[in-house]
Amino acid sequence: MSDSELNEKQQHIINVAETVFTRYGYDKTAISDIAAEAGLGKGTLYYYFDSKEDLFIEVMKLQIQAVFVEMREKLATLQKASDKLLTSLVAPLSLLRDKAPLYLQFINANTNMFHTKLIDFQNEKQSEICNSLQEIILEGQQSGEFREDIDAKACAGVIYRKLMFGDENKTNCTFCEEMIKQKEKDLNLLIELILTGLIKREVS
Repeated sequence: MSDSELNEKQQHIINVAETVFTRYGYDKTAISDIAAEAGLGKGTLYYYFDSKEDLFIEVMKLQIQAVFVEMREKLATLQKASDKLLTSLVAPLSLLRDKAPLYLQFINANTNMFHTKLIDFQNEKQSEICNSLQEIILEGQQSGEFREDIDAKACAGVIYRKLMFGDENKTNCTFCEEMIKQKEKDLNLLIELILTGLIKREVS
């Protein structure tokens, strides 16, 4: 089997597994369920993936990649750096809900079962988010929209750690529909305060 055929078969299994995991959840899904849906024998599926855990991780990666692709598309339609910054903070919540429900399921389970196998991928995505935030801040400084005396890299790091998913205090939270809506409202208000300030300025 050529590398392209192998990759094609693996991708087919991942796509089928996404459907089955979404339907039943991780705990109630058996490898035999995925194999049957994919039209493969159980032993054949193990030829491509060592375990159900490994397959679930690949499905989560697929969903997270979809979130990043759509986020980049959203940002590309915006002109102002402040709009890009707000979208970078608020949009991921609804995108995770719509595009990566299995990743939210993993977070809500509050388990370290996949942590060691996901850590490199998570670090890669964290760096991608921080770099994107830094680019937006630099863009705003260059256009005169943001203050130039702010360290863009440091600011991006603080925003990620305290306002997004990087804060260690968020590891035990549960992402439900009600929480996502409230979080979006909170972030909108917080970013408004960051961008415009709380102190009333007299109009000259």
